[in-house]
Amino acid sequence: MRKGGNEGQSIPWFNNQSEGVNLITSNTTSSAFRAANITAQQPITDGNLTKVSYPNEEFDIGNEYSPNVSTFIPQENAIYSITGSVFFIPANAAINYRISVFILVNNVERARIDSFFIGGIAGGVNHTVSVNTILQLQASDQVEVFILAGGISGIIQFDDEGTHFEAARVP
Repeated sequence: MRKGGNEGQSIPWFNNQSEGVNLITSNTTSSAFRAANITAQQPITDGNLTKVSYPNEEFDIGNEYSPNVSTFIPQENAIYSITGSVFFIPANAAINYRISVFILVNNVERARIDSFFIGGIAGGVNHTVSVNTILQLQASDQVEVFILAGGISGIIQFDDEGTHFEAARVP
């Protein structure tokens, strides 16, 4: 705060009317959702690309997430921050394997993370793998998360901290 004029009144230093500062404002509706899987394990077969199920919607500002098909469909052209995460438990903790998690937009890969795990290492066998990205999406794009296990089968554990899918429009 700084003093303004003779009156001794405090005015904010960012007074946009008098100094031409452009504050970010928007007339658009907010857009954000978070979903998880807290109800059932999902089997994953070695070498098969599988859509990840996130049936438990925690919130959906804008009504753009469909939990029955685990798909985000934005209503506005904009930039979105997107995260897809899975908590994977391998069928055999003694072997080496790879987990890849993908974000697909209209069935086209837009983001991917590959995580490699060495079998037999002490400290647990459960792994959370997350993919994060920022994308420019068009209204009606279909955004989904997929997993590919290489060298092993296993399950995606139901766990809202490890198995979740979320997106938010960037202002």
